[in-house]
Amino acid sequence: MPLEQVQFQVNIPQVLRLKYDEPKPCKNGSSMLSFDDDRVIFLEEQEAQQFARLGARRGDAVEFARQAVMNGKRIVKTQWSFSKPATKPAPAQAAKPETGAVQRVPERNNGQSITPAAGNGNGHAAVPPMQAQFGDAMQEFLILAGRATRNAELALGADGASIRFDSRDIAATATSMFIEAGKHGWLTWRPGAAR
Repeated sequence: MPLEQVQFQVNIPQVLRLKYDEPKPCKNGSSMLSFDDDRVIFLEEQEAQQFARLGARRGDAVEFARQAVMNGKRIVKTQWSFSKPATKPAPAQAAKPETGAVQRVPERNNGQSITPAAGNGNGHAAVPPMQAQFGDAMQEFLILAGRATRNAELALGADGASIRFDSRDIAATATSMFIEAGKHGWLTWRPGAAR
């Protein structure tokens, strides 16, 4: 059974309960951290060391976040943030999110964000999509496609599979997202915006 990875929105923390005392080393050099809802995340060696310094143990609630590292208004990378919450999480905070839930992406120059899915597929109301300029949308889709392919490589690698995506795969995925967003009227164009 393939492992389900926890999906994080940039700068939005999630409180999760640890299934084991420490991360499990993977063949590719990363470490897999498991949670009581049978989802996982993968940490690079330095991130796993940072997590170990927290001193969290099995059953502990830990607040995880992917924090944006900015260069002006541009996100250049994201990094993990770990902390023990001040109080125990309410059941709704630690609960597993709906499969296919809408994921918001970081804000861009125009203060609007792009929503990559129109619904969550489970009959629940979705967050309405916001319109974005073509350039902002394509940049965001390329970032999302790059992260998705990397996460797929890590998850499949942890299962013993060997798969590698290249820039053509990322571009094709981002282009598909761009086309789908255009079909739903999520994109806007302002003449002269590329200057």
